[in-house]
Amino acid sequence: MDKIKIDAIEGPVDIKMNVPGSKNIIARAMILGALSDGKTVISNAVLTEDGKTMLNALRDLGFKVYYNASLKVVRVFGENGNIPSKDAAIYVGNAGLAVGFLSALLAFSDGTYVVNASPALSARPLKSVINALRKYGAKVTCLNKEGHLPFRIVGRKPKENEIISMEIDASENAQFLSGVLMTLGCLPNRSTIKAVNLSHVSYTDATLEMIKEVGGNFISEENVFHCKGGKPYLAKEILTDTDVSLACFYYAAAFMLGGRCQIGGMNVSRNQPDLTFFERLEEYGASIDYENGYILESNDKNFPEGNTTIDMSDYSDQVSMMAIISALRKGKTRLSNIAHIRNGECDAISVLKDNLEKCGIDCKEGKDFLEIKGGKVKGAKVDPHGDWRIAMAFSVLGLLTGNMVIKNPDCVKHIYENFYEDILRVK
Repeated sequence: MDKIKIDAIEGPVDIKMNVPGSKNIIARAMILGALSDGKTVISNAVLTEDGKTMLNALRDLGFKVYYNASLKVVRVFGENGNIPSKDAAIYVGNAGLAVGFLSALLAFSDGTYVVNASPALSARPLKSVINALRKYGAKVTCLNKEGHLPFRIVGRKPKENEIISMEIDASENAQFLSGVLMTLGCLPNRSTIKAVNLSHVSYTDATLEMIKEVGGNFISEENVFHCKGGKPYLAKEILTDTDVSLACFYYAAAFMLGGRCQIGGMNVSRNQPDLTFFERLEEYGASIDYENGYILESNDKNFPEGNTTIDMSDYSDQVSMMAIISALRKGKTRLSNIAHIRNGECDAISVLKDNLEKCGIDCKEGKDFLEIKGGKVKGAKVDPHGDWRIAMAFSVLGLLTGNMVIKNPDCVKHIYENFYEDILRVK
């Protein structure tokens, strides 16, 4: 699909919707299951394209992984911390989460692996990841362009009683830090990991929470993580929570248009970083009933006027949606600590700025911030440059402004296959 047009609808709306389970939880659960001592069952798991990519990569590494789409269940059979195949090639598609997690898993193994990716993911810089792997002792050979995928990894399995010490620059790929923590947490070796330039701490905290669920244990001291040595993770059932990142777009739609929103399964059991987004909506006048399932009510939106700064480091998936909301209020809003979103599917700060300006909003960008001056917003032809968050956020805005055309909207499919079917049902 080359483009899709979003027409305006009249509020108030009454949104009742289900969204896929958390991609972050499912991906972590599959890695933890592969490192476990037996069968891990992941329930309420609807696999998106990225989820299927992770599943297929684990299969290519020799793991037994099964998916029942009708039951929404994934079963992963762990091999006591080992990778069954010692020589394999895997494909991570456009899934940045997969390359971060799997490159760590491969680096601490005793095998040789080739990691291939889509052209879009291959264009992203991975210099900090590759440098950390090489410094540890894994042999990494870039097969096309230095500092980028595809590459070959010759793993280095730690020696008995070896103490592992690593320093990781988390500014470029925070998923890699999570991958290292998950992998080291089941090894018998003592380890210390120092993360530098770690601004989005909540994503790492979510990883540590899941590691603890399966028997791993890290002690955190600011950005330093210590493990006394572990053993293969406990195989168990892991329930997938609703993906809060995806749900936020519908809550934002109800907030902007006025009305009510309730997304199924929002009594989440884990601290997903994007829950912070609801605090911003409350500050801007929304009423949210958390106890009865995150029911949002929005009537008069009396945005606080004047200039404000919002630290987005811990819920950066919502930068695009927060930028849209900021465009609707009087005053300047600076979204700060977001330098890392330049290294995703695109330079998201610059792409957001360009598209907001097309919609009539003045913006200013810096190395780690985007400043939005609220004004009269209009529909436009916007290009998300492959970033699903930007595509979804401007689609939500289109419900308010009308005449919104999203170019290349299929970039959303790998994370939420039926998004455009669902968003066009909002009324």
